[in-house]
Amino acid sequence: MSNTRDDFTQATKRMLSDRVNGICSAPTCNKSTKGPSGSSTDAMVSIGVAAHICAATEGGPRYDPTMSQETRKSIDNGIWLCCNHARMIDVDPEFYTVQRLQKWKIDAEKRAAARLNLKPIPSRKVVVSINDLQRLNYFSGIYSSQFLDDLKTERFRAKVPNSLIDTLTIAHDKRDDPKLEFVNEELEQMRQELISAIEAFMDHFKQQSGGNKESYDYIDLNEIRRKYPQSVDKFADMIDKTRELAIEVGNAAVKFEKFSSHLCNLKGQTDTKLLVNYPY
Repeated sequence: MSNTRDDFTQATKRMLSDRVNGICSAPTCNKSTKGPSGSSTDAMVSIGVAAHICAATEGGPRYDPTMSQETRKSIDNGIWLCCNHARMIDVDPEFYTVQRLQKWKIDAEKRAAARLNLKPIPSRKVVVSINDLQRLNYFSGIYSSQFLDDLKTERFRAKVPNSLIDTLTIAHDKRDDPKLEFVNEELEQMRQELISAIEAFMDHFKQQSGGNKESYDYIDLNEIRRKYPQSVDKFADMIDKTRELAIEVGNAAVKFEKFSSHLCNLKGQTDTKLLVNYPY
């Protein structure tokens, strides 16, 4: 076994990062990997990794012996990830296949290209009643930053916490409750988008899930790998789809928090709030 590593050059690493604007390429992450150092005004911190899709050395995850050294250390064999996802893809290479990582890379570069075309949104003002504000606080409280982080990082493997799924479905279960309907059209549209996203998630999730006392039984890839090795890719794709749908729920839910963060009191009035420069 050779100990030679076919590492990327610094130029290749910079290009991998630049092509995704320093954002982790994992579809459920979207984390920025670069920022200012807290200890110096002329330094930066990076938690990004130029990871090999096919391992840089023999015996590594997804190593391809037919690949030339030049190709192995080329930009085509690299993907930019945060340190957590860089570690994750290497400890579970049977799930994070070459094809899956190549798709991550293509999709991440598409997202980066789309961001380049974003146009500034003009400032506008929206009046929100106290009743709608109370409903807004209700949704922001349920789908808190901590819950959204838990949803974003959930792997959706053999066991999925009951608390996660039960909290996720609250808006859907109460979709016909008139007390939770917004008068403000934009807020009501957000609520309907959240309900639709949850419905899509649950329609997919319930196909392979079963509840018990503490968690939902879900797709056990180790068991499938042992009994039905030919079906591993099929079920791995189902897990990926579950994560994607969960992220769509999170994206819909976080709009309530973003909306709320732009609120300020309307001078001289006690029954309304004013939303300033609302960009969503």
